[in-house]
Amino acid sequence: MATNQAPEHAPKKFVWSSEEGYQLCHNILKHKLPYEPYQVQVKGVCKILYGVNLLTILPMGKRKTTFISMYMLVVLVIKK
Repeated sequence: MATNQAPEHAPKKFVWSSEEGYQLCHNILKHKLPYEPYQVQVKGVCKILYGVNLLTILPMGKRKTTFISMYMLVVLVIKK
């Protein structure tokens, strides 16, 4: 009989949108960037890593490109 539940010995699934995921993402970015990332940027990166589609509408000069770079930095670090 097949079930959709993981076995008891299976590792717990990591949730990027949790406090633990936020802290990990923030620590990665803090060590990779020459400045402290904004909280909203880190939360957005965590949501995307968790699989949530994100739409960001910001005026010119509000670090939209930096946000994408942050996402790529985190992906490269966790890929290693």
